[in-house]
Amino acid sequence: MGLIPQHLYWPNGMGFRGLTGSTTPTSFLTSSLTLDTHKSACIFSSPINCGASGKAIHKIHFRVATVTTDAALDVRVETVDSTGSPTGTLFATNTNGNSPTAHAASTWYSVTLTADAAPAMGDKFAIVINRSGAGTISLTIADGFEGSGLVWSGLYPRRATFGTVWTKDDVAPNVGIELADGTFLNHGGVMHTGVLDSGSAFAFKVGDATNEEGNYFTAPFSARVIGMFARLKQGSAAEGQYEFNLYDGSLSAPASALGTFTEDSTSHLNNNYGTHIGFFAAPAYIIEGKPYRACVYCSAATSGVTLERFRVSAQAHLIGTPGGDGTYRTSRVKAGPGTFSNTVTEQFWCVGLVIDEIIELNRHPGMGAGLAA
Repeated sequence: MGLIPQHLYWPNGMGFRGLTGSTTPTSFLTSSLTLDTHKSACIFSSPINCGASGKAIHKIHFRVATVTTDAALDVRVETVDSTGSPTGTLFATNTNGNSPTAHAASTWYSVTLTADAAPAMGDKFAIVINRSGAGTISLTIADGFEGSGLVWSGLYPRRATFGTVWTKDDVAPNVGIELADGTFLNHGGVMHTGVLDSGSAFAFKVGDATNEEGNYFTAPFSARVIGMFARLKQGSAAEGQYEFNLYDGSLSAPASALGTFTEDSTSHLNNNYGTHIGFFAAPAYIIEGKPYRACVYCSAATSGVTLERFRVSAQAHLIGTPGGDGTYRTSRVKAGPGTFSNTVTEQFWCVGLVIDEIIELNRHPGMGAGLAA
């Protein structure tokens, strides 16, 4: 067992991309390809050795935001120069593919590269999208959210756009990188299909079709859980009471929780997003490899609570989000108790566990090699 010097907020962390900010993001940014010279790029540092065990980059998934006049697109994996910008040189021979005409607005597209790209761990590379061939085109490529204190990328991953020169900014990338074995690269970007504020915020209360919402996940390690956190908005100072519940995920309709925290005071700032932390009366424990649900229940009758969420086109795209593609939305009506249903193409922002101890169940002091298989 191992106590940690400060609380671990898992899976998406109190500080993940500025999640403690109190302002919802204001825009779903786009890169405009209205001239032949225009390019849209996402810059990455490879978190794995892509040349090992079938992990080479094989497909690129991207989203077109708007279309005025359509044309083919060249989707490329390029090298990155010392300034952090794409070089215009393919990462290796034929590490690009064509996305033909017939693009539609608000739609995801997939391009298979002519030849796979295999950056080593730590290699910098860029996914670059530009117009291909002759013709006039006016469309925009959808990127991640502009920060506003909520979603900020840093050095890598991030976005860059090209008009006459490369311009780098701190917008989180909005592409999926599929590997040759069919898995997706967990590059830390943010893959959405809609906006995160009015379009993806979800409000609920007693009497609604669902009044308990959260994330289903499989524990990646064993740990002692002392509470939960959630970034939420309460509807009013008088109402908006909520409850944090950690459930055994193997139960479809649990009557009781492994850990519970209830908040019914009126001391909070109403109608504004904030990160709320609640501690259980007694610690709960999660076991590596077992499923759980971390949920928020609203007991208010008129003014509920609101959670923000990712929405993606396919479950695999969640690999770039906190918790990965195995962490996704779960919902129910609590009374009854109700039965949970899952939505594998959504994940709630900033809902997770407060952990103060990581546990290795297969070892104890004096058994350096652990238990025999």
